[in-house]
Amino acid sequence: MKYATNTTATVPPRSRASRPVAYDLREEFTSRDWATGYDVPPVRQGRIVLLTLPDENPSGAQGFFLNTRRPKLADARVRKALDYAFDFEWTNKNIFYDLYKRTESFSRTPEMKASGKPSEAELGAARAVPRSIARRGVRRALYGTGLRRLRPGS
Repeated sequence: MKYATNTTATVPPRSRASRPVAYDLREEFTSRDWATGYDVPPVRQGRIVLLTLPDENPSGAQGFFLNTRRPKLADARVRKALDYAFDFEWTNKNIFYDLYKRTESFSRTPEMKASGKPSEAELGAARAVPRSIARRGVRRALYGTGLRRLRPGS
């Protein structure tokens, strides 16, 4: 069995799907390509089967990252307003072909997924961690150990 990742991202899927293929499984990463790119004779004839396989693995983050060094975005109230204005359901339906599910937690596995409000024990544990240590932990998670945060001009 051969497995191919999307190494031909610049080639339209319609073109790829109509060519003879030398692999058994292909992974598609773009909602637009998955929803619209495979309306070709081999798919309609059943020679190519489109499947969505269940996947419980954590997925990478997708989102908008705002440059808070820009004066307009430096104001937390502006960022909060943008957050309130963003309509995931509309965007998913109209731009992403209704292929995404809203993320409710950093983890999708039941053992690690956040649910409900934190218990008193969890709140107590969080309060016991000094802020400086918590900040250091966040920095390490974001930038890795041994890496320094890049500043403009550095």
